[in-house]
Amino acid sequence: MTTYTPVERLVSSMRGRIIIGTALHMAIKELEKVEGAHRQVSTLEDMRSMLDSDIFINIHDEEE
Repeated sequence: MTTYTPVERLVSSMRGRIIIGTALHMAIKELEKVEGAHRQVSTLEDMRSMLDSDIFINIHDEEE
């Protein structure tokens, strides 16, 4: 039998998927404000891909 930690259970739950989706949404919005050489383009692309997947849930509008 596999034993999961409370964090592993949370991350795989609907609530955890929403929490991570919200965190990704907020982080993307902040990272988009960075300009020039300090902008983390590949990180932003990866975060958008994660948010567009069916794994994490974005409950925010695109305009937010």
